Amino acid sequence: MKKQQNISLGAEKSSSAETYVRQQLGSYIRGEAKRNQPPDDVDWQRLETIVFYHNVAAIFSNLTNDNDHVSHWFPHKMKILSANLHNLKTAVFLFSILDAHNIDAVGMRGINLANFIYADPSLRPMHDIDILIRPEDRERLHDTLEERGHKPTEYLRSQLVYEINGVIFEIHWLSLTPKRYRDCLDSDFLVSSRQAKQTPEGTVYCLPLEQELISVVTHAFIHHNLDTLLRITDIGILMAQPQMDWQFIVDWTKKVKLSNLFCFTLSFVNQFFHLGKERELELFGGILPSDVKKVYRAYEEYLWGRERLGGMLLMHRNQFFVAERFETKMRQFLLLLGSTKLEPFYHILVNKKNYRVGNVSK
Repeated sequence: MKKQQNISLGAEKSSSAETYVRQQLGSYIRGEAKRNQPPDDVDWQRLETIVFYHNVAAIFSNLTNDNDHVSHWFPHKMKILSANLHNLKTAVFLFSILDAHNIDAVGMRGINLANFIYADPSLRPMHDIDILIRPEDRERLHDTLEERGHKPTEYLRSQLVYEINGVIFEIHWLSLTPKRYRDCLDSDFLVSSRQAKQTPEGTVYCLPLEQELISVVTHAFIHHNLDTLLRITDIGILMAQPQMDWQFIVDWTKKVKLSNLFCFTLSFVNQFFHLGKERELELFGGILPSDVKKVYRAYEEYLWGRERLGGMLLMHRNQFFVAERFETKMRQFLLLLGSTKLEPFYHILVNKKNYRVGNVSK
């Protein structure tokens, strides 16, 4: 799909396209067989902009609407399937090398979601593969891969980036990089929980459902502020898994002081997609902002590309609300003073228009 640089991702008010996208994703997450068709008055241009910008077009690819608007959606889904099969084969190759040298590693997020959580690998695109190792193994991993002819394309503060057989691997030794949350999620907690999963290509290592939900929620909220439909769809898919041990999640979040963050994030996804998980969420103690509906609305507007000053302020205030530790609140305050965090406010106040446009999120 060509980038539509002149089409604003935002709209002044909620559209039938947004309503339809929300309903369709909710139906998919809930496992409903019925496929909702777009309303007759849907703005196809906006619908296409939304689903491709947020990387959820594959879930909409089987529309039976006989028109040119969706003719290229199914081939897009097939490209995702082909890429993911190649990703899986290459991941098996990497894990076999690490296994041979007794380096424990586990795949996070995309590789697990695409191959074992979503209905089939064609529905969940992956741009790269996230692998987690223990910090003490990073030098040995580097030397092991270098002996096999693989050198990092990037050296970052908490990860090495490799390109192997055309697949980008981000090999992390820290689960969370922001300092205000870095020590909340220990890498060993995730790596030691890894499970071997057999595929037609061979063995890969992924996280159990509970640890995957922990990884996906912390990454989506702390690193990305719940900024795309794909991220919250990932959370919804995991929330809908009947085998999920909710008490495990609750106990862990209390231990590391992330109960507020999880209660808010899961409650937001629950109401956005109408998942009916109120009873499970009660286990967290209902720790939510007093004006939670307004906060929900601010995040929803952000998803649709309609940043407004009041909504942005509510979202930043919510960052303080979910921070249970004094140190986290202080670091959050210092982060807010940074120029990159204040830039959106400048654009809203000065330009008085949507900040995100087209397929570019600044």
